[in-house]
Amino acid sequence: MSEKTNLEVLAVLVNQLPLNVRVNMNTEVLARAVRTGLIRIDDGHLQWMSGNNTLLAYFCGKMWCGDKGQYSRRKSRHVWIWGNGSFPAAALNRLFDVTTLKQTRARRRNLPLPDCWEIVDNLWNDL
Repeated sequence: MSEKTNLEVLAVLVNQLPLNVRVNMNTEVLARAVRTGLIRIDDGHLQWMSGNNTLLAYFCGKMWCGDKGQYSRRKSRHVWIWGNGSFPAAALNRLFDVTTLKQTRARRRNLPLPDCWEIVDNLWNDL
């Protein structure tokens, strides 16, 4: 599928999301994730290509809630800090055809960020 076709299909999928979910998302970041191969459009839903649902939960938390990584001197690593937004678990589970994003995110609060978290954070560079 060409990049233009991918982005057109992505726009259709995004427009099917509830308005409150669309309001808090950055479509440019989502398009970057598709262009870089982190997300693939497959049969009417998005497919996370890293194979790691924890990284997907971090991406979704960052996109919709403002989650971030913060360096903890006590733990000598970056930890997952939740943002203030509401996590739209049901809509995201449908969008990505998964079932456990809310639970995955909840289990990682204030714990080390998932492996390869920098790939997700880099999607927001230069915005």
